[in-house]
Order: sequence, then C-alpha cells, then structure tokens
Amino acid sequence: MRFSILDIIAFTYFVGVGIAILTKQVNLSDFISVGVLIVISFGILGICSSLFFNAVFHIKNIPRVVKEI
Repeated sequence: MRFSILDIIAFTYFVGVGIAILTKQVNLSDFISVGVLIVISFGILGICSSLFFNAVFHIKNIPRVVKEI
C-alpha cells in the first residue's frame, strides 16, 4: 500500500486533534473552540484534497504527454 505525503499530513492532523480532545485541550462544550477546530479542519482537509486531486490529474496526464513525445 502506497501513502502520499497528503495522507500522512491528514492522518497526523487527525491524531493530533484526537489527542487534543482526549487531553481536554479542546473544550467540546465551547462553541467558539469547536467552530475554530471545524474551520481549521475544513481548511486543512480542503487543501489536502485539492492537492491530491490536482496530483491525480497530472499523473493521468503523463501517459498522454509521453505518447506525444
């Protein structure tokens, strides 16, 4: 199984959030804390997924470019 750097970043982020929740660093009853956590999570996951799909597009484009050469 092959992992990309984006998978590792997302996994590390979720582990960090999980540890923060378990050690009560993030108060889940506070709307502001949860809101900030959700916004940051969507930002990080959005960037990771955008870069991933961009990379998939470029990987699929490689055979076409090689055929042209």
